[in-house]
Amino acid sequence: MSNQPPPPFGQPGGYNPGQQNPPTQPFPGQQPPPGYGGAPPPGYGGGQPPGYGGGPPPGYGGPGGFQGPEKKSNTPLIVGIIAGVLILAGAAGAFFLLRGDDDGDVALSDTETEETDEATETDEPTEEPTDEPTDEPTDEPTDEPEPTATATAPEPPPAPPAVPPAPPAGGDGMAMGDVATGQITASAPTVDFFFDGVTGEEVVITMIATDDALDPKLVLYGPDGAIVAENDDAAGLPDAFDSRIQANLPADGEYRIEATSFAGTTGTFEITLDFPSVLSAVDVLSASTPQIVYDYAGTAGQTIVISMRGLDDAVDPVVSIEDPNGVEIGRDDDGGDFPDSRLEITLPVDGNYTIVAQAFGERYGEYEISVIEL
Repeated sequence: MSNQPPPPFGQPGGYNPGQQNPPTQPFPGQQPPPGYGGAPPPGYGGGQPPGYGGGPPPGYGGPGGFQGPEKKSNTPLIVGIIAGVLILAGAAGAFFLLRGDDDGDVALSDTETEETDEATETDEPTEEPTDEPTDEPTDEPTDEPEPTATATAPEPPPAPPAVPPAPPAGGDGMAMGDVATGQITASAPTVDFFFDGVTGEEVVITMIATDDALDPKLVLYGPDGAIVAENDDAAGLPDAFDSRIQANLPADGEYRIEATSFAGTTGTFEITLDFPSVLSAVDVLSASTPQIVYDYAGTAGQTIVISMRGLDDAVDPVVSIEDPNGVEIGRDDDGGDFPDSRLEITLPVDGNYTIVAQAFGERYGEYEISVIEL
């Protein structure tokens, strides 16, 4: 074996990579060592080991030779991360859906929905019997007491009667010519007196104050409780504030005199009841009888009242009185209820007086005349 080095590459007798076969027997009588003359060792000339001279290994696009390690793809890593995120998100979503929210409905599968519907249908018959027995008995007892409340409610006050009712019996009884006394006070503002009368009977009731503070007032009630007459201040009495009633009684029965006062005044009084008719007659005036006269025996100082009332619409009465000497001392046409006549006079002397009944303007007809003494 020669110690000479082999010729360089490309020189005669050396290794030429461009040749297919190396020069034969560069070393006579010996097999060339690997890499010298014979088949090149792996990576020299012939076979091309990976990364040396041949085509580039996978993943390295450069020329033959070592191009570095193969670069790994990031796609599997990204896919894995996305898959993990989706799995976590799905798990969280499933947890909240199954758990449900305070304000939302829990998502259920079709099977669970069907079971829920079946349970609902099963509950409905249970709720209906429960509500009906509970509500109906409860409402009925609650409504029943209402008629009781209505029945016990106070009724409206009755309408006032057409006429004031007669007061209960009591008070003092009076008869013709009686004189009674009484007192009006704040606690007893009225005093009642009673008498019996007959239809057509004429009465005169006089109330005179015996206390200057009292202003008397009279009211006369008939047997049915209706007011027959009333008076506050009467003319011809000593005091203008005293009272007097003169009336014909409308029916048989008991009458009530109410002695009271005006404006709440109080004090003592005297009351007189008279049935004083000393003359009562019914006659007819006509063209042939235009006057009818009546005699009356009077006393000086005596006060009398002459009333002449027409009994038909045609007559217009006129009444007068003449003294014992034939001198007319009083006359009245319409002093009563129009057109009736009423004459009140105090006689000046004792003697026989003449009362004359006649008509105004030849208006004749039937009439009634009466004389009462006060």
